[in-house]
Amino acid sequence: MSARNEQGRFVKGQSGNPKGRPQKAREERYYKIALSAITFAQWKKIIKRAGDDAAKGDTSARRFLADYLLPTPAQRLELTGALGGPIEISRVNDIRNNLESKLREAVDAQPEEGVSGEPD
Repeated sequence: MSARNEQGRFVKGQSGNPKGRPQKAREERYYKIALSAITFAQWKKIIKRAGDDAAKGDTSARRFLADYLLPTPAQRLELTGALGGPIEISRVNDIRNNLESKLREAVDAQPEEGVSGEPD
């Protein structure tokens, strides 16, 4: 059993896994067992069949392919816009046009030099 401090945390410098990770020999033994149980050609047929079935709409085949071929995300991340609302996606041209119109409004709002609003 690993030593822990008063808060129940592992003591610094002490391993939380004293037995360590499995030895490479054990991993190689499992790998050899897996290879003896199914050949590469058989595995290729299984994957091809799953792909064909998934393309036909088989949800189990899709799940199989997703589980074994795509990595599981480490963490789900949900993005929201301002105040938890939907994210607004603007195109660059929309942003540029909006900025140009705001600049035009600001320039038009300023009086011209040498011209007063009072009649002579």
